[in-house]
Amino acid sequence: MPRHLLLALACTLALAATAQPTWRFHLAFEDGTGARDTIWFIFDTTATNGTGLVDETLGEGAVAMDPNLFSVWLLNPAYDSTKTVAIPYTYFPYISVEVQAFNYTFPMIWRWDTALFRLPWLPAPGFPYDGGTMDSDYFFFLGSNDFWGHSFILGWTDSTVVDPWVTSFVFPTVVNLGLDLHSGLNELYNKDGLVPVPNPGRDRIELHDTQGIQEVQVWSLDGRLCKVQQGQGSSMVVDVAALPSGSYLLRILRADGTWRPVRWVKAEGL
Repeated sequence: MPRHLLLALACTLALAATAQPTWRFHLAFEDGTGARDTIWFIFDTTATNGTGLVDETLGEGAVAMDPNLFSVWLLNPAYDSTKTVAIPYTYFPYISVEVQAFNYTFPMIWRWDTALFRLPWLPAPGFPYDGGTMDSDYFFFLGSNDFWGHSFILGWTDSTVVDPWVTSFVFPTVVNLGLDLHSGLNELYNKDGLVPVPNPGRDRIELHDTQGIQEVQVWSLDGRLCKVQQGQGSSMVVDVAALPSGSYLLRILRADGTWRPVRWVKAEGL
């Protein structure tokens, strides 16, 4: 065999040996009526998330949903509702998404497969032992399985029953896959610089990041998008004087294309 063909074959085999198989992780939901829905989280070498492109081949396309039926959904890079988020392996092991739902009845059962966190071919060293977290006011106040972190750690079990006393506490739920909770979520945000100040606050939120901030969304805990502001540079001020007092979720789009959720409280009379 000619030398150039041997070299090409060797390169092909080397690429095949280092390529990662597609990793698919699901969250399956069943509400109190028995209705079911599933969303998917994917790592793949060809995934395009982070570039603003919708990855149709991996399932990130928009999904038409009947508002009269139970549905769980995510936003794709084009801000369409979808059932799948696909992330390049260069982002491994971090995925952070916001899960929304409508027309649901409590109690709900949420299920997943913890064995997927420990597949032997995942990039070294693989997921941290905890696999990831689910965060919302419900998990913070009532449904946590982690006393210190006030989150629900996915790697410790394969299901949970969600039955809140205030239904608006549950959605949106931020799902973080791959976060190492040995340091805790708040310490992770502090390291990145994404700490809203003052918190609690009243009329304005100041944000400073180690990289550029592309966009800030302010969501109420009942799932309403209250404000969107585009960023310029690594610092910005968000005017929230018109918002009523209460707890909010900030979704911050960073320059590297990742979203970071941060809880912020607006208090009266400060």
